[in-house]
Amino acid sequence: MTPTGRTPINLTDSDMRFLFGEHVDQKVGLQDSGMLPRAFKRVVEDSGAGAHLRKLGIDPDDFPEDAVPVHVVPDALKDLEGALDLISFVMTMFAAKKAADERFETATDRWRKVPDRVSGYVPADAGSIRWTMMSRDVMKPFDFEHRNYDDGLARVSDAIGAAYGYLATPFFIPAPVALDVVTGTPPPPMRWQDIRLPDRYVMVFHDGVPLSVVAGDDDTVEAYAAGNGLVREDTLLLGALLAADDDLAVDHSVAFLILARPTVQRYLSGEPVYSWRPIPVPMAVDSGAAGVLWNYAALLCWEDWSLPPAMPSVRGKPGSRAHRRALARSPEAKQGAFHRVRVLNYRPPGADALDDAEPHQKRPGRGLRYQHPRRGHWRWRVRVGIRDEHDRLVGPVKGPDAIEGVTFVRRPKWILRKTVRDDLPERPQAGETVYRVPGAVRRGDGAAE
Repeated sequence: MTPTGRTPINLTDSDMRFLFGEHVDQKVGLQDSGMLPRAFKRVVEDSGAGAHLRKLGIDPDDFPEDAVPVHVVPDALKDLEGALDLISFVMTMFAAKKAADERFETATDRWRKVPDRVSGYVPADAGSIRWTMMSRDVMKPFDFEHRNYDDGLARVSDAIGAAYGYLATPFFIPAPVALDVVTGTPPPPMRWQDIRLPDRYVMVFHDGVPLSVVAGDDDTVEAYAAGNGLVREDTLLLGALLAADDDLAVDHSVAFLILARPTVQRYLSGEPVYSWRPIPVPMAVDSGAAGVLWNYAALLCWEDWSLPPAMPSVRGKPGSRAHRRALARSPEAKQGAFHRVRVLNYRPPGADALDDAEPHQKRPGRGLRYQHPRRGHWRWRVRVGIRDEHDRLVGPVKGPDAIEGVTFVRRPKWILRKTVRDDLPERPQAGETVYRVPGAVRRGDGAAE
């Protein structure tokens, strides 16, 4: 157990391949090429901290390109030999929102009764996801005298991820689709330039999926799960944090996976304490982690998302405990009204819509003998029906009366995983691997125990 209360991330070879691809030397780029410093600079500006720092005689434009300054001395404090902890200062920009999230969570009463929730999420849990990432370690001043460089780097990364969470518009993926998305085939690099995010920052969240399942495939998942580092069955993927450039193109430099990782064991309960944590990943590499992030980005761009409802009017004095509880427990709040959560409204395409999607040439060879699973994937020119304000199709999607641009459009479409040739027998297997998503774990906030 480290003084931070967080389990250190000791990356294994499997972790390195998952995060950075086969060219594991790209890990150096994450720490030393300026990815985190650039992300920190944009967080300073977008949070409003930059304007405050300039009033104190500190210009964020002067920050180095290859490092994140932590302690700085404002002009107003030079005579007093005072210093300002930049990380904790930036975090104060989100303190009010964090407090509002905590009050909302208390009012809903969902996490008090079930503090170990890693599944069964609803849109209203957006605040519970993001405020838990803002641990005490990123909010309190950093003690260089008793801490080392790795602690400081991890704190910087955690703080940037937490800031992304509070700058982001939240998007919720229902559980039936989440597994397909995080284990599916991502769009190829040639399609990246077409992807636009709906906002400058986005947070995607969903029920926890074991990271070993996300990182592995049918043949190698056991090798991943056997490691002692990041990619383990008891590490759960809960979503991601992404940023966009000024034209809403995906920021290739760095994004974050949101993970729930075990920290310490509570032997009285027999279950691990989990810490919610953002893990930085470079988007421009060919890795399993980057593939998951690109699937999220493509889903945000090409699929349909429902807008949150308006908050209802309830009885009681605004700001009172009774009023907060009535609002928090309303159906509208559960659907994401309080946090303005968008929810994936996925409709699988009909068989007729796929008939003229990009054809695949049949390769010569023997016919299939067994059925086999196919992962989720993208098809590029699928017919999608145009709908009116009442969510009804305005006309046919295919046939003589279908008119492109009037009754339907062609666009990329996510295809759920399926069994190919389910009329054939299953392939004989020596055994079956069963993955269990932990259903009872305790949430920790990263504070020292």
